[in-house]
Amino acid sequence: MKRSLLALTLTALAAFPAVAGAATSGPALLVHPIFSGGVKTFHVGAVVQVGAHKASPTQVCFDPAPIDRPACSPSRNGAPSAVGRTKITATFADGSTSSTTIVVHAPATKVGGTIAVPGKITCTATRLFGNYDTHRRKFHDLTTTLPEGERVALYNRLGKDALFMWDYKTNKAGFGRVGCATRAL
Repeated sequence: MKRSLLALTLTALAAFPAVAGAATSGPALLVHPIFSGGVKTFHVGAVVQVGAHKASPTQVCFDPAPIDRPACSPSRNGAPSAVGRTKITATFADGSTSSTTIVVHAPATKVGGTIAVPGKITCTATRLFGNYDTHRRKFHDLTTTLPEGERVALYNRLGKDALFMWDYKTNKAGFGRVGCATRAL
């Protein structure tokens, strides 16, 4: 069975919940931990996506800054870097802003659960692929190559060989070899 990165992303976006308590002058923010299986809590290292109903942020700021990303960027994704409160502020094309604060819990430690685990690449030139065929045990559709030591979010295992990973620095994701990443923060 092939798992498409696009199909996984669309599934995650379908469950995009609103966060209560947002202070706003622009559209209300929607903040969601991606690939969470419906879990609505936030954890250190678990990538979140920021959006708004009928609007697209031109800049998103995290305070404190997300793992391996600048505090502010055009990217709508980031992984909380510290336990406690993280303020997220989005700026829209018309100059309006919206903010919300999320409560961030300790990092998950079980790879393959519903919450991403902070990790790092342990092999040199680890390749991530958009698809993995569990019957043939083959990777397809190269998305990126990561250097040893690169910090990643570790999601689910697929069969014995494949582990879905998200590169914090580039926001690129895919299936890589199980033995080429380990838990770490």
